[in-house]
Amino acid sequence: MHCKPFLQFQFTGVCNVHTNATSGVITTPNYPDNYPNYMDCLWTIQLHSSILITLECQELALEYNEGCTFDYMEILAGVTLGSSVLGRYCGVYKDSLTFERDGNMSIRFVSDKDNEFHGFRCEYNIHKGEILQELL
Repeated sequence: MHCKPFLQFQFTGVCNVHTNATSGVITTPNYPDNYPNYMDCLWTIQLHSSILITLECQELALEYNEGCTFDYMEILAGVTLGSSVLGRYCGVYKDSLTFERDGNMSIRFVSDKDNEFHGFRCEYNIHKGEILQELL
């Protein structure tokens, strides 16, 4: 798989991913080393609509600017870029960020032309329930 950058550059690796796995780790390209410039990545998690997904981002280090328009991570309430934005984040966070959503969610990562940082590392899990037991 590859991620299509903004311009003529190309990053080869896992950047645009759709998964229905019940747990996993999502990181920026090259993590824990600095991420590349000109990235626009989308990771989607899509499961049964009655399964609760918990996403926890323990580490976040992105270029900061007011409004988070240079490098940022967005949490989306769906599996397309047109989904509602639950939050947009940039800068360095010392505390973890946690999100919960039924059925599906996405993480979008965008980087501009300069000032690379370590990026982020997020883990997602599902809450086991009756629906999950039936599906497994």
